[in-house]
Amino acid sequence: MSGRTVYTAESMWTGPGGHLTGGVFVAVEDGTITASGPGDGSAHRGTGTEHVDLCGAFLTPGLHDNHTFVTGTVLEGRGTDLSGAATTDDALARWVTEDARVGGVALARGWRGAADAVVDRSAFEAATAGVPTVWFGADTGEAWRNAAARARFGDGDGFPDNESLAPVFSAAAEDPRIVVDTYRRAGRRLASAGVTSIKDVVFDDSLGVLPALEGKDLGFTVTAVVQPVRRRIDIDEVQRMRERYRAPGLRVHGVKLMTDGIVPDGTATLLDGTVDVVDWQTLLDDARAVDAAGIPLTLNADGDGAVRHSLDVFADLLADDRDRPRRWTISDASLVHPQDVVRMRALGVGVEVYLQFLQLFPSAADAFMDDLLGDRAEGFNAFRSLVDARVTVTAGTDLPLLWPDLPGSIVAAVYRRFADLGPAVGWRSAQALTVDEVLTAWTVAPSALLGDVDRPGRLAAGAPGDLVAFDRDLVVSDLQSVAAARVVRTVRAGRTVHRGG
Repeated sequence: MSGRTVYTAESMWTGPGGHLTGGVFVAVEDGTITASGPGDGSAHRGTGTEHVDLCGAFLTPGLHDNHTFVTGTVLEGRGTDLSGAATTDDALARWVTEDARVGGVALARGWRGAADAVVDRSAFEAATAGVPTVWFGADTGEAWRNAAARARFGDGDGFPDNESLAPVFSAAAEDPRIVVDTYRRAGRRLASAGVTSIKDVVFDDSLGVLPALEGKDLGFTVTAVVQPVRRRIDIDEVQRMRERYRAPGLRVHGVKLMTDGIVPDGTATLLDGTVDVVDWQTLLDDARAVDAAGIPLTLNADGDGAVRHSLDVFADLLADDRDRPRRWTISDASLVHPQDVVRMRALGVGVEVYLQFLQLFPSAADAFMDDLLGDRAEGFNAFRSLVDARVTVTAGTDLPLLWPDLPGSIVAAVYRRFADLGPAVGWRSAQALTVDEVLTAWTVAPSALLGDVDRPGRLAAGAPGDLVAFDRDLVVSDLQSVAAARVVRTVRAGRTVHRGG
């Protein structure tokens, strides 16, 4: 039985409703689970079998983040650190001392001087002339471009979102080593959180990302969706990408189309009609082309108005052809009207939601929902309503907005608490989930939406050998204990990719 490892622990979650305690085991051979259950697995240990005793650990299947943008991390730690510079001259003195180029663009990060309007444009231009240069503030939405960068990336300063940053990502991707390094760095961080697979957004023709990743061992599985940014969707191009990238560790799944922005900054499409800048007819035309080609489709919709319009689009597609099998999802879906929850189920539309969203805020007082939405806030992060309507709910992070955190998801979605673990009664606690439902969203649910026939996300024979060991049982632990939980080991395809301290 060469290539077999038997992992033993105190307890585990094998799949929905499957919580075992009192000593458990998982046997993995050649990257696939061959057996699991109560006991020490002694019947599955033979000559050459490795036994890994995880002592009092709690095992779950490997986690899947169903909404990431790893390319968005390409700028993390890149370029010269200007966080300590007080003036333009000081910043320039620091900047010229280092080679800060990424893909032919000279970058700096963390500069706070410009926040006080002390930018010396003439000095900046003189020192950087001829080299496309971008200085980012502490937030990448705050940036300053020299003339060469404006000529390459367009006029104006700032890059308010990942879509606007696409030209910079494309420049970085001209060096495949940067792409691979970016994904491997992200992979190490994902593994430390127990994530063994992701659904990742790539722009247009992937901006060079997918060719750079092809054939590389990243330590996690990448299922890509294509989002048009600089031009409308090219169906033939997507089909070629789906044909080329279908290896076990890297494949192209479908298409994601943007609709609105986000609720807190006023760019989301709401049912009150205050904001709606979407050309819904063009979006329907593009969605129709994607659907007619048999390509899985995701619509990004944050506001309740955008969600409703998106469901109208799906209803139109269903009317075109009721017999064609589909896999449709709405990502974000932060604010949903109750009647649209019912429509989701009727149309067979799944959702990607940010289960750990409340953890973004230090406390309830720092959150925007109640002040901005009033009574409508009950429809924000309405997880209970979605699950009760039997809508398939998957966990996403929009990484790098958030980084995956299963204990944090339990704190936010089960206890409905913010980072300070308050309020005591939980925020809008009627929308709370159970731990079992959170685990399902992070493991089993994505396989249905992605069309995976081998049913990953379970600790059962025949499933991929992906598993995570936490230092305590997340099903029975209380709030304080869950909040302190840590990953002690992550295994992907039978190989350890993270070992905690």
